[in-house]
Amino acid sequence: MQTYGEGILGRQDYRRYGTHFPLLIKLINAEQDLSVQVHPDRVLPKSEMWYILGTSGEARISAGFQEGVTKDSYLSAINDHRVSELLHYDTINAGDLFYIPAGRIHTIGAGSFLFEVQQPSDTTFRIFDYQRRDQKGELRPLHLQQALEVLDFTASPPYKATYHEEHDSLNTLLSTPHFVFSTLRLNKPYIFTPPKGEECAVFFIAEGSIEVEDLFGQRVLVEQGHSVLLPAQLMPLTIIPSSKSKILVVTLP
Repeated sequence: MQTYGEGILGRQDYRRYGTHFPLLIKLINAEQDLSVQVHPDRVLPKSEMWYILGTSGEARISAGFQEGVTKDSYLSAINDHRVSELLHYDTINAGDLFYIPAGRIHTIGAGSFLFEVQQPSDTTFRIFDYQRRDQKGELRPLHLQQALEVLDFTASPPYKATYHEEHDSLNTLLSTPHFVFSTLRLNKPYIFTPPKGEECAVFFIAEGSIEVEDLFGQRVLVEQGHSVLLPAQLMPLTIIPSSKSKILVVTLP
């Protein structure tokens, strides 16, 4: 980013973000229930989304409180170590999509395998961790006061996004102020031009494999489970899929 920032992001987004790459993308494979947490919405904000890639067992996630939860009922539950009882849970399947704006309480349950897109901040306030202890036998630290200052008690279900996909076209499933999430289900070659024209894109190959040919004729093979950052200066791209390929596409708003 220091050397090639404008070429990676494109002129417009480079003026907006500078040398700070504006996305954080992860794969999360939860073998146990992860902690209940929240992210701030002002200083070092972090909104995120989850796209479910697969599950084992009766996997579930929570992306918000049940209806009717108040600050007072939350504080009572914190004192009794039962805050997880106030969460709204969804049993999940591959293809489910959730948006978790900053300030929304959330947790990922055991057996969840997901693709996560976030604003690039490491700030997380841990609210509840099932009384688990670290290797030294100590309880992991909680951030209850910081969490209380940013929690949104007004959000209510449903939290799961609904969408429709078509083959051989770009399907925008979620558009937020921080990132845009789309899919490409391809059976034939496809010319990819980003929505804004001059911008970068991140591809993650959820099914099959693809060859990507850039503006200068260079080709790269990207197989299932792998990702690639496509700089703005190499657009538009030609995508040559295997017989059936599915690409998760992340761009900037």
